[in-house]
Amino acid sequence: MKISGRQRKGISPIIATVLIIAATLIAFAAVAGYIFGLFGSSTKSAQAEVTSSNLVASTGVLTLDFSNSGGQSVTISSVSVTVGGTTYTESGTAIAYISPSGAAAINPGVTTTVTVSPASGEWTTSTFTPGTTYTFSLALSNGITSTITVTAS
Repeated sequence: MKISGRQRKGISPIIATVLIIAATLIAFAAVAGYIFGLFGSSTKSAQAEVTSSNLVASTGVLTLDFSNSGGQSVTISSVSVTVGGTTYTESGTAIAYISPSGAAAINPGVTTTVTVSPASGEWTTSTFTPGTTYTFSLALSNGITSTITVTAS
């Protein structure tokens, strides 16, 4: 039986060509994005690490030198230490950015000196004993917690 009129057997060659070109461009963009890292995770996050530390037992002041090899600034949210089963936490005004002058964060490519003092009443000048090693936990603004070990002097 023959059907009169025109039968559709598929899409027209012009539409097929347009679809093939569009699919090729999308595939090319995906491969190029992967190769050039456009879709990967950002490497601009902060990568702060403590390069030196000092704890003076008689004053309770912890001095830290930070190096940030990442692409963003980071701040210290809090510093905690457990002594004799008691956990002490300092934050806010107890944390001071000493150098470079005027620093308010640990900036990329710069070594920043930070002091943590017994300002908020958590730990005191009698909390630490000279010659004893303490482990401090540093909570950073990028969500990373860093642990350092310091022997009080």
